[in-house]
Amino acid sequence: VAVLVGSLAVAGNEQGGSSSPGTSTSGVSSGTQGFSGGDGGGGDACDGTTRYDSPQGRYTIPTDAAADPVTARDCMLGVDEGSGAPVATLQTALRDCYFQPVDVDGAYGAVTRDAVRAVQANVGVTVDGKYGPETAGAMAWPTSPDSGPDVCVAHPA
Repeated sequence: VAVLVGSLAVAGNEQGGSSSPGTSTSGVSSGTQGFSGGDGGGGDACDGTTRYDSPQGRYTIPTDAAADPVTARDCMLGVDEGSGAPVATLQTALRDCYFQPVDVDGAYGAVTRDAVRAVQANVGVTVDGKYGPETAGAMAWPTSPDSGPDVCVAHPA
């Protein structure tokens, strides 16, 4: 897996404001829920989203408070353990890149868990229905190139 650390740069949050990385000022509120286990082992709950630039374009992923683009996505989401903007960002990728029948409502319930399981099986990672670093690195994310329509691109780290 290629490390794209040098090519990633924090481009700000979804509104382009001055919030720190790992936060979102989008219309869906963000909460912090701590738990461990699941995809890739223990980790902090994803409590925000961060937008990054890559050679393929801009993309947004669920993140925790870490400022580094690689460690920012070591956070976790699971059923009843995550809500708001991070879950809505995940749900958007599940719907738009993998055609999973999920509502983008910011609630990580059974439907989101089942969609994550289907995607995990598709991308060849541990199938447990929990979103974590392994799943984050293998998934494709809606990405906005400088020109043309949005595309779905995996951004491994």
